[in-house]
Amino acid sequence: FDMNITDLKGQAESIRIPQDMKRQIVLYCNDEIENTSRNSRNKERFTLFWLGKKLAVAIVFVLFLFSGTSALVANVNDFYYALYYVSPHTAQFFMPVNMSCVKDDIMMTVDSVSISKNKAEILVSLQDLSGKRIDETTNLNESYGIFSAGDCSAHCEMYEYIEEENKVVFLIQMEPFSGEEFNIKDKVTFIVGNFISDKEKYMGIAEDIDLSLAERNPNVKIIEKSESIYYEIKEITVLDQSLSISTPVNNIEITGMGYIDGNLHIQARCVNPWENGSYLWICLDESGKKRISPTDCIRFNDGEDVIYEYVFEGIDSTENCKLYGRFYNYNNYTEGPWKVTFMLDKNK
Repeated sequence: FDMNITDLKGQAESIRIPQDMKRQIVLYCNDEIENTSRNSRNKERFTLFWLGKKLAVAIVFVLFLFSGTSALVANVNDFYYALYYVSPHTAQFFMPVNMSCVKDDIMMTVDSVSISKNKAEILVSLQDLSGKRIDETTNLNESYGIFSAGDCSAHCEMYEYIEEENKVVFLIQMEPFSGEEFNIKDKVTFIVGNFISDKEKYMGIAEDIDLSLAERNPNVKIIEKSESIYYEIKEITVLDQSLSISTPVNNIEITGMGYIDGNLHIQARCVNPWENGSYLWICLDESGKKRISPTDCIRFNDGEDVIYEYVFEGIDSTENCKLYGRFYNYNNYTEGPWKVTFMLDKNK
């Protein structure tokens, strides 16, 4: 890919893109022309290879992104992620500052940015402008990303829920790995892919689940599963039944109960937990006197669902036992994405 940087600058100036973005590209090219001229007086031409992968990928990204190709524009996030993987600093350089965004009447806003030496705290809110999709149980569903120009540790947690405004506030905390202070000229991008809300939970005895249905000779099947960090594949025998017994929350059902090699197996299905956060943990309650924890839990995927099969050793009879568990589920799933970009400065 051989292109004179001066020609590249001219092409950038001719592209129909927002003036602020065009100005950044041209200034970026000017800096490279100046640096190259100072370091190599005898060379009039050089290729993007000598600029390094950061500038090359950044320019290609911008040229394609704003070239009018609809398929590319539809995948802006894909380009951003690819560029960020190659060069975080370059990706953030080209990302325009945008303190708020709205999608499907859900508004995400950067409320405040606070810098103290080598720590940054940012408050970002999600607000439902037309409904009740946001509540005190709102969870970002592990779908968020925090992208900065430099290497740093960062995490996000819920800060407060403001019921009268249908708004939840999240706290982002960042700290450079180097221990040095942040460069306040750097930009940070925060992306939320989706969120879940309307959480229901139940902890106690599931009275409607009759353990006497456990079969002595149930139908079984063999699955292959990686059982170690060395990706060793093992064959495991699990229940192959078609029970559909409701649990105290939505999207979780008991799908099998029976004995395999003398051990009691209880199988549960979490329906599409990636969208509803469904999860459970169960044990046996023996006549209200003691609880018996499972000795193993076999977890495997079945399409978009996740199967949990709990194994109990030494249970000859379930006559005096009831199922005790913790069941969790979110009834509302809202698809994004929402994206904001802000300067690491006390701008609010």
